[in-house]
Amino acid sequence: MSSDETWMQPARRVIGRRIRLLSRLRSRADLAHLASVLAVGAAVPALMQLPLPLLGEVLGRRARSVRRPRVGVERLAELVEIAQVVAHPLLRSGCVTRGICLFWFLAPGDPSLRLCFGIGGEAVGWTGHCWLERAGEPLLEREDPRPTFVTQFELGRQGLRTQSEPVNST
Repeated sequence: MSSDETWMQPARRVIGRRIRLLSRLRSRADLAHLASVLAVGAAVPALMQLPLPLLGEVLGRRARSVRRPRVGVERLAELVEIAQVVAHPLLRSGCVTRGICLFWFLAPGDPSLRLCFGIGGEAVGWTGHCWLERAGEPLLEREDPRPTFVTQFELGRQGLRTQSEPVNST
């Protein structure tokens, strides 16, 4: 293999992965859902620039809407994963994009859904994490994040709630 071909190998791997992920789309409905996820995901950086009470109001208002998701929870999570890979770098990878996208689509049909933001201690390098909870239990997480990440605030139908006191956004 020539040196001219060597530099293209990483690009081929990325393109190959994106094609494999796109091949998991099963229907036009999947494509429509993926487009919706891309639209919400692209807005996440702007949403995260809002002051927390306003972010709570925006996401809380969405959670109180009457729309119900037309796709199952696991399938929606898969579509978010596909979107994060296929549209990178437009869509950021990571838990915040994943969490906000999932909350945006699932919250209207689930009054017990919460979007939680926590901070881990020195053992994890003082990093943050974002996850969903349904009825007080983590949703779509490989491991329960609560032992590692202390919840700082959460968003739900009632808007923003900090660790120490509730804040209404009505």
